[in-house]
Amino acid sequence: MANSTIQILRSYSNTTPSFLNDGEMAYSFVSNTLFIGDQYGDIIQIGGQSFANNINAAYNLANSAYNLANTGGNSLQNTASIVTAGNLTVSGNLNVLGTTTTINTEIINQQEIVAGKLTANANIASVNTSTGSIVVVGGVGVSGNVYANGIYDNGVELLSFTQAAYNAANTAATSAVGNTIILGSNTAGLLVSNAVTLTPTTTVTNGIAQLNQILGKLVPASPATFPGAYGTLTINSLVGPYRMTNFTQQDNTGLSTSPVVAGGTSVSPLRTSTYTTSTIYLINTQAGDVMAVYKNNTSSGSRTMTAGATNAGSYGDLRIITNVDYASTGAISYTGFWYSANVNATGTVANGWNTVYITDTSGTKTANATWYYDNSAPGSPTFTNATMVPLSPSLTYSSTVPHYNSSTTFKLGVNVSKLSGDMYPASDTFFTGTAGGAFSTPSSNTYTGVGIATPVARNLYVASGSAVVNTTCSVISGFGSSSTGPSVTVDNSYSTASQAFTTALANTVLYKTGTGSAMEETGFIASGFGTAVGTGNAVRIVNYDTGSSAIDTPVFTAGQTAFNSQTGTFYASDATVVAGVLKNDTTNYSVNYLPPGPNLSTQNAAQYITLRMTRSSVSKFSINYTTSTGIGGIWCAMPAQTSYSAANNWYSMTVDNSLAGGCALGGNLVPSATGAKTYNCQFAGLNSSNATNNEILVRIRLNAGQSITALSFAASTV
Repeated sequence: MANSTIQILRSYSNTTPSFLNDGEMAYSFVSNTLFIGDQYGDIIQIGGQSFANNINAAYNLANSAYNLANTGGNSLQNTASIVTAGNLTVSGNLNVLGTTTTINTEIINQQEIVAGKLTANANIASVNTSTGSIVVVGGVGVSGNVYANGIYDNGVELLSFTQAAYNAANTAATSAVGNTIILGSNTAGLLVSNAVTLTPTTTVTNGIAQLNQILGKLVPASPATFPGAYGTLTINSLVGPYRMTNFTQQDNTGLSTSPVVAGGTSVSPLRTSTYTTSTIYLINTQAGDVMAVYKNNTSSGSRTMTAGATNAGSYGDLRIITNVDYASTGAISYTGFWYSANVNATGTVANGWNTVYITDTSGTKTANATWYYDNSAPGSPTFTNATMVPLSPSLTYSSTVPHYNSSTTFKLGVNVSKLSGDMYPASDTFFTGTAGGAFSTPSSNTYTGVGIATPVARNLYVASGSAVVNTTCSVISGFGSSSTGPSVTVDNSYSTASQAFTTALANTVLYKTGTGSAMEETGFIASGFGTAVGTGNAVRIVNYDTGSSAIDTPVFTAGQTAFNSQTGTFYASDATVVAGVLKNDTTNYSVNYLPPGPNLSTQNAAQYITLRMTRSSVSKFSINYTTSTGIGGIWCAMPAQTSYSAANNWYSMTVDNSLAGGCALGGNLVPSATGAKTYNCQFAGLNSSNATNNEILVRIRLNAGQSITALSFAASTV
C-alpha cells in the first residue's frame, strides 16, 4: 500500500456532519466539536474545543464561589431575595426594602442576637423572643448587606461564612479537573460505536484516553528511541589482539576506573589517530533533542535536532550519516509521520587510552567504547647473518651421484631485530618456518627458546642489538633437485618479515628418498603384459658398449650385471638418472651442488641407458615416456631368439615390424617428437617365453641436451 497522509473530515460551515460511516471521524470548526459515526448510522460527539470550554466554565464557576464568599470578610452580599421557611439569626443590620416594620424588642439568648434594625417589605408573622429567632413566613428582599453568622433552614445550618467556608470554596475551584467532570447526556449521535464505548458518566479524561487509544492504532510505529539496539558502541579497524609490553601507558580517558593494563595483557589497539565508531541505525529524531559525542569525558560535537530530514552532516566528532523520512527506509510507515537517522562518531585522539560515547536527550547514552591508540612504529623485523649447513648428512645414490635423503637435517641460523613497539604478538611463537625447495618446514621458536624475557620490553632491539635465532629442518621425501631453500618469518605485531635461506644455501640440492613410481634405475615400472618373473620391472644393467662412443646396437648376452647406483660400473657412454630425470649428462657435481658428487664433464656426446625386463609370454608391449627435447632412438631385443636383424639382433622402434630390423607396431617412433609419447613394440612372431631367462632388453639413446622425465612399460595399445 502506498504511503499517504491520513486526514479527518472537516467543515467550516456546518455545526454537525449530516452523515458519517461506521468509524469515520469529522471535525466542525463552527461548533468546535469532534464527531464519529457508528454502525447504526448515528453521529456521536467525542471531543473538541467545545469540551475544553465546558471544563474552563466549570473552573470559573467554582472560582466565582470563592470570590463571593471571600468579599467583605464574613459577609454575604445579595441584591436578590432571601427566602427562608426557617430561622434567620442576625448579629448586625438587616435592611429590607418596602414596607417598614420596626422590631423594637431586643432578642437575647445569652447573647445579643439582633443589634440593629430589621426593615422589611414583608409581614413578620411573629417574633419568637424565647428562642432568639426571627421567623419569616414571607420573603425578605435584601438590597444591601446581610451580616450573618449563618443561614439556617428549619434549624439546619446551610452555610457558615467563616475561614472554613473560604477554604472549601477555594478547594472546589482549584480541583475542577477532567477526571472529575463527566460528559453528560448527548444531544446528537451515540456515545457507543464499534470504536469506543462512552456513557454520560464517562469522565472527560477517560473519554479522551479512549479516543487516543483508537488514534494510536491509526499511527504507524515510530523508529527506535536512541540508541535502540545499538547501545554497545565499538571502534572500527581495531587490530590484534596483541600483548602490551612492559611500560607505563598514557591514560587520556578521564574515567574514574583507569583502563591501563599490566604488561603482557592482551589488547586490541587502533594504530591510527583517527577513530570511527560502529553505526547506530534508524533511531528516532525529534525536533529539540540534543545529540552529542563525549570523547574522553568532554563534549566533542553536538547537534540540536530540527524538524524533518534536515540534520545530516558532521558536527565535531558527531556524524549524522543520514536523516530521512522513516517511510523511505522500507519501514511500515507513512510519509511525514516519523524521521530516522543513522549516526556514529569519528575524530582524532592522542596516543594512549581513549574513550567515547554518544548520547541523545530523548534516549539514553551508549556504553563507553574504550581503546588504546598505539602510535609506536618499530618497523618490520630485520634479518642478518643467515646461515644454513647440514648437521647430519644421509645419502642415497643414483647413477653414482649422491642425493640427500629425508634423514638429513640442516641447521639454520639468523640474527633478528625490531621485535616490539608498545605491543608484541599474542603468541610466544614469534618465529615460524615455511618449507621450500628440497626442505621441509623449519622448526618454530618462542621468546623463551631464544632467551627473551616476557612480558617483552618496549621497542625491543629497535634502536640497536638483535636476537640470535637457530632452528632446524629436514630434507623432504621424493626424487629431485632444488636451488631454493626454506624460509623463516618473524612477527612483531606491527608487520611480519621473512628470510629465505636460498642465498645462504648457495647450491643446488639433490634429494632422493623412496622409489614409488619415480624414475628409478633400479626399477622402472613395467606392468599389465606377460607374466612377471621376479619383480618384472625394468632395471638398469651395465652398458654393453663398455664406454665406446655412439654404439646404438652393441653385442649383448643374457644375464648382464645389474647397474650399481652407488659404485657403478659407470662408463663415459652412460646417461644418468639424477634428481628424477634420465638425461645426457655432462655436469660437474663437485661444485655448486649438495651433496658434492662426481665430475661428469667428460662424458660422451651420445649417452645410453640399457634396461632389462624379466617377463614370460610377451610378444608385444608399449613404451611410454615424456620428453621436452626429443630422444636419439630406441632399440629392443630378446637374448637367444632367432632373428632377421642385421644389427646384432637389436630391433629398431623407428622401423615397422613388418620390415627387417623393425619392431614398431601401429606407428613408428619419431625421435624428435616431444611431449607424452606411447609407442608399441612387437618382435614379429618371437616371444619372451623362448628368450634366455625370459629377458627383454630396451636400449635408449640421448644426444646432447636431451632428457626424459617419465618412463614406463605397459601392455600394447594395438
